[in-house]
Amino acid sequence: MNYYIAINYLLSELTDNIVDHSGHDFGWISFQYYPSKGFLDISLADSGIGVLNSYLAYSGEKDYSHVATHLDAIETMIRGGSTKSLKERGFGVHTSREMLVDGLNGTFVFLSGNGLLINYRLVDFGVASQGALAFLRVPVVNLNETFNIYEYTE
Repeated sequence: MNYYIAINYLLSELTDNIVDHSGHDFGWISFQYYPSKGFLDISLADSGIGVLNSYLAYSGEKDYSHVATHLDAIETMIRGGSTKSLKERGFGVHTSREMLVDGLNGTFVFLSGNGLLINYRLVDFGVASQGALAFLRVPVVNLNETFNIYEYTE
């Protein structure tokens, strides 16, 4: 049961980010279930302003003057630095990655500009893309019986 809640959490957090931060009115979602391989692939994308431009456009009470590149932006995002107001959480992508990678033994891939995050490794992709793309590989076999979503939510 916790697995269904976790997948719902992942989808909700990442789709909310498209609405809240992309500067775009819509995004795309695709998924494919591979029963013989034991996993579910989910992709979410938008062609909005990207993570870096979200930080550059920010004019609130937090200081993001150190964010100058796509890699800086993704690093700041994954550490919980949000362009939401101080009263809002802003840890959705961070929490989603931890939950998927550590809790569900899945794979988390995120691309914005030339910043490519694969689980815990951030690299220069070499080519800048517009918007953002999240790819989630969720195992559906050999599930961790002790997984508890509330260990990952903040």
